[in-house]
Amino acid sequence: MSLHPTFDELSCFSAEYSALSTLLALFWDPNGKTDAEITKEVIQEYAASWFEQVIIDGQRFLNQRELPMCLISSGANRWLPTEAAERQWLQTLLDRVQAELDAREAGAKRA
Repeated sequence: MSLHPTFDELSCFSAEYSALSTLLALFWDPNGKTDAEITKEVIQEYAASWFEQVIIDGQRFLNQRELPMCLISSGANRWLPTEAAERQWLQTLLDRVQAELDAREAGAKRA
């Protein structure tokens, strides 16, 4: 398997998983921040409904076999040496997004 997705694979990924693709692009240049810090900042800037779509896209992507996992590492500009590492990174990201959404929702209910 190639370490770099083809143009057709990138186009298909962006079209079918647009919310996930957009989120991954936000990780492209971490500027010294951790993934957790980036996630926390990004959660404050976008609507909860968009992140819910990100989670749906991410889970759909993890459950499919049509597109290569290298789309994840390429989209987020991360070096992830194996498909297992790519899957784990994506699942961890989705878990962080869900946790941040839950915290945001809990804070809104208290307010």
